[in-house]
Amino acid sequence: MLEYASGSDCVIVGRCADHVLDNAGVKHLSIFISAPPEERIKRISNIRALTEKEAAALISKTDKQRKSYYEYYTGRNWGKPSNYDMCINSASFGIQRAVEAAASCRVNKQ
Repeated sequence: MLEYASGSDCVIVGRCADHVLDNAGVKHLSIFISAPPEERIKRISNIRALTEKEAAALISKTDKQRKSYYEYYTGRNWGKPSNYDMCINSASFGIQRAVEAAASCRVNKQ
């Protein structure tokens, strides 16, 4: 992770990358992408062919795992806006435009 982030532009999803890169002094842009629960449930229901109840349970389980992992390894609160440089609500933009917005940002590594 450090080799990629130090050497060139890249996208690292998860893995406590914000914390790892902060501790290593690597300049980066940390982005948290979220959406309201009802939007997430609809999306996962469609993608995975699940009922809304099944999708809600899957999202809840996954979020608990992500939160636990992040907080255990970083000592920070997962999803807390002050931990990130930018937070995007993908329901406002749509997934594609949220990705484009994030991709348009650059960090001056000098």
